[in-house]
Amino acid sequence: MHRRLLWPTHTFHHSIEELWWLSGSRTSLTHLLLFAVPQVFIADYVFRLSASETAIAFSVGIIVNIWIHTNLNVDLGRFEWLLITPNYHRVHHGAKGLSNMNLGFVLTIWDRMFGTYVDPRALETDFSLGVISTRKGLLRMFAGL
Repeated sequence: MHRRLLWPTHTFHHSIEELWWLSGSRTSLTHLLLFAVPQVFIADYVFRLSASETAIAFSVGIIVNIWIHTNLNVDLGRFEWLLITPNYHRVHHGAKGLSNMNLGFVLTIWDRMFGTYVDPRALETDFSLGVISTRKGLLRMFAGL
């Protein structure tokens, strides 16, 4: 969603200037069609999950999404090397070219492996959020255009 072709579908999510627990659900209709809907088919047809297994998997995903988008300042100690925290994900929502960094959803190891890791402690705590340069009309962002 962070590449040129799909970025318009994801801009609405990154236009938010303050993270709070429901920020992760701020998404365009196009993003939902391209990202969320296929997950249902993958769970059913690829992994052959039962309805209860699918419900558990989606519930865990929703809890993680809420967790990483909270405005809490959390210190997990040694576990921060491995697990995504709200502090870690807040970098990803930074206004000044940080949206392509800290892309991980659960584990930091992927960002460390692919060179997209930014240590949240290396930044000032009050950096601005939101992709200001790509602001469009609310209706266009909601549609994902």
